[in-house]
Amino acid sequence: WSSDVCSSDLEYDFALDHLSLRDDVSLLHRVEGGSTDRFDCDTIHLALNDPMNGAMERNSPVDWITSIKATGSPVVANLSTFDADFAAERIDLNVKEGLIEASGSKGVQLRKDLVTARLAKLQYRFNPSQPKQLGVVDAAGAGIVQFDEPSSPVRRAQWRQGIKLLPKKLDTEKLSDAEISGDMSPVEEQSSGSRLPATTGMPNIDLWIEGDVLALMSDGGDRSEEHTSELQSRQYLV
Repeated sequence: WSSDVCSSDLEYDFALDHLSLRDDVSLLHRVEGGSTDRFDCDTIHLALNDPMNGAMERNSPVDWITSIKATGSPVVANLSTFDADFAAERIDLNVKEGLIEASGSKGVQLRKDLVTARLAKLQYRFNPSQPKQLGVVDAAGAGIVQFDEPSSPVRRAQWRQGIKLLPKKLDTEKLSDAEISGDMSPVEEQSSGSRLPATTGMPNIDLWIEGDVLALMSDGGDRSEEHTSELQSRQYLV
């Protein structure tokens, strides 16, 4: 990893191997093949993974760190390691737990593969040994998501209460049953609210959307649950 720092304060705790940078920080890691992981933020705190241990096997950038906590207006994270981009006022990455959390007063912007979204907040669980493999996306609150996969019958969806995306063929070795299942009980068990279980047309993905859902289909039609007109007027962009 390297840093380009402008007017920045730097602190390093040699006992804990913690690095803190403040004030207009750009943190870069150049991945083999020319791609780059990059954080642009106001402050960033890194917990390093035994950096002086030359005998430790390191196969990816995440092998060098145990966590990253970044704040900004917003933090912009372009992470080729995950094939994903994030923008939010706070982004926390915990490598040991396989968890990314993002939040802020203006919500979260996300791109992962051919999916882009604006969310109220985000929790993303992944397999640390395979960070590019799609993990579990759990986002409470209002949002909108766009699917650019040509085979997907759903082009866009928006909602008020939350969304959960789960790969069907997820390598679950690093994820507990509770982390994977979350709040994804069948539709018939929901006593209130609007819940739309949907298929994206991508065979490895299940998608749950809840709360005044409006889905725009690729053929130009739409599928909606309660209060469609209210959704259309407000758009629910967070």
